[in-house]
Amino acid sequence: MRTLEKHIQELRKEIFELKKKRNAVILAHSYQNPYVQDTSDFVGSSLQLAQKAKNLDCDVVVFAGVDFMAATTKILNPEKIVLIPDNRAKCPLARMLTVEDLKEAKKRYPKAPILLYTNTTAECQAQADIIYTAGNAIEIVDKMAKKTGSDVIIYGPDVNMAYFVGKRLKCQVLVKTASGVKKIKGLERDNRLIYVPSQGYCAPHIRILPETIEKMKQKYPNAKVLTHSECYPGVQEISDFVGSTGDMIRFVKHSKAKEFLVGTEKDFCYKLKKEVPGKKYHPIGKIDNTEIICPYMKMHSLEKIKDSLKYNIYEVHVSQSIAKRARKAIERMLEI
Repeated sequence: MRTLEKHIQELRKEIFELKKKRNAVILAHSYQNPYVQDTSDFVGSSLQLAQKAKNLDCDVVVFAGVDFMAATTKILNPEKIVLIPDNRAKCPLARMLTVEDLKEAKKRYPKAPILLYTNTTAECQAQADIIYTAGNAIEIVDKMAKKTGSDVIIYGPDVNMAYFVGKRLKCQVLVKTASGVKKIKGLERDNRLIYVPSQGYCAPHIRILPETIEKMKQKYPNAKVLTHSECYPGVQEISDFVGSTGDMIRFVKHSKAKEFLVGTEKDFCYKLKKEVPGKKYHPIGKIDNTEIICPYMKMHSLEKIKDSLKYNIYEVHVSQSIAKRARKAIERMLEI
């Protein structure tokens, strides 16, 4: 019987041969499993992947991530073939905001610019003035507010990230919910307002709870707590650092601490170990067997990447009219 290691080696060999034959590049998000990360040409955050996608020298791109990421790659590379190994890898957060939500928000605040998280559909991005990621949300909101002179920003769809930005820029945050517009508590307003037209959230990240962190801190008292800005405000408030995955790597590199509790998808710890070896990383949730896993990110595998290259599945398509408008919003982000 073949061992797992031998099987992995054979798969990688076939993938490398197919890559060479098709002049292909494999991009992967840092939430992918270690086998996929190690087989990819580039592994990174949403911002890093968008920056990489802008300057690819290849004919084919295989994207091991969720659908909006693959769509962004296609929008930036309309002439290239972009493949996603499993077309069921659809981010639920990206579908928590609709074009209708944005149109309604624009009626409420007609002069407000629309700033949308990269975790949105191409149809919504086509309505945006600019796109942002977890890694540049604060900078984008601040610069767009100053550039437009607007004291209101339409921003979405993640409400927890809106809290993260509002806290740091001293903005009040209003969120449209099923029962009406509500104010997020605990935020000051310094002449600016963030309006979130839908109550979006990341299902894996909201599984991280303050009580779990407290339990883990008892077991690892010297560890610094890192959490993603998609986590609940209560989680953010008890963290030593809050930000994107790229921000977390930079924080760890410059930190004197040797141990960290990591509040995001569990396989990001593998990325951390490779980027900053010699330190200890504990996925938050492990202590009570509720490790944070994104099932959609995990739909990709080496077998599927091989088949994607071999059979040209599943090709990503974005209509030209939508792509043209969305591209402007994405490129504005990349220019900052």
